[in-house]
Amino acid sequence: MNKSSIALVAWFLLHIGAYKTKKQLKKEVRVQEREIKKKKAEKEEKLKRKHNAFMKAILTYRDDFVKFHKNKRSECLKVARSVKLGLESVES
Repeated sequence: MNKSSIALVAWFLLHIGAYKTKKQLKKEVRVQEREIKKKKAEKEEKLKRKHNAFMKAILTYRDDFVKFHKNKRSECLKVARSVKLGLESVES
């Protein structure tokens, strides 16, 4: 070992109390766990709301899409009927 590593070891031995960690109290641990659970629940709730909004938007779009094409089909049928009646009146 060189002098600097010996000095470093000696310094750590002299100041070992500065690096000791305190044990957490059970009460503090419970409080931290409760906070973690609360944050996790809030995050999941936010994700659920976002997903529900997305699903609602999809369903609304589907309804509009179906309604639009139903109206277009009925318009085509009306035009076809009027053309058919027009041809029948010309032929007779």
